[in-house]
Parts: sequence; structure tokens; C-alpha cells
Amino acid sequence: LRAISVHYYGGSKLSLDEYSKSPEVQNNYLTRFLTGKLGGTLDETHVQTAKDIMAAKFVVGIYHNLDTSLQRFEDYFHWKAVGSTVHCRDDAILRAQGLDTGIAHLAEQARESEAWTYLSYNNRFDMELYTYSKKLFREQKQMFRDLKLRRGEE
Repeated sequence: LRAISVHYYGGSKLSLDEYSKSPEVQNNYLTRFLTGKLGGTLDETHVQTAKDIMAAKFVVGIYHNLDTSLQRFEDYFHWKAVGSTVHCRDDAILRAQGLDTGIAHLAEQARESEAWTYLSYNNRFDMELYTYSKKLFREQKQMFRDLKLRRGEE
């Protein structure tokens, strides 16, 4: 999905099919960023390293759970949305939901295409990280309950 978003919103002049086969195509961006392996071939050890980094250092936010994610960030970093920042946050959530609908529609159209096959293959490690991030998101729910209890907020 990230690769489709990068293609459509990144200003590529190529069709999705052309992009999926081009040197411009996203190739496991997050796995490469987290492991520092910006070029060359990735393998399962890189994915495991990225997962270990995520588990140790990330407060996970999920785009499809943006409201909950933002609340967790506010709780963890002691941010307080007041006055116009509340409106700004709520407006950002509404805008993101609109973009999400557009990208989901584009992804659904592409799902049965040859481009989808290429994009899925070229981003298979990032797709594995996304699945893992959803697991961490669920697991961190208890961490945030405990955090609120320690602060006396529940």
C-alpha cells in the first residue's frame, strides 16, 4: 500500500504497471531504513532485526487506528491537546480518513494486477513488518492501560 501511495501521490509520470517494474519502485523502505541496509539484498535476518528494533524502541501507531494512535502518542509523550490544537488534531484525522479512502480504492483496483504482484514481492519484508506492527499495536494496549493506572488516570 505504501508503494501505491508513493506512486500516486509522489508525482510519478509512470503508470502503476510501469512503476512496479522500474528502478523507482519502493523496495522494503522501512526494513532498509531500520537496519541501515539501504542497498543490496535483504533476507530474514534484516526483518528480524527490524522487528527487534520496533519492539524495543517504538510506540506503534496504526494509520487505520489514527485516533487511538494519536491518543497513545499524547499519553506517552505527555502531550496535552488544548484549544486550537484539539481542532487541528481532529481536522488532521478527518483529512487522513479521506486520503485513506482514496488510497484504499486505488489499492483495491490494483490488487488483481500484475503490478500488485511486483509491488508485493518487492515489499514483502515491509509487509511482514506491517503485520508485526499490528501485533505490537495490540500488545501495547496493555502498556498504555498500565501507564494510565500508574498516573492515576483510570
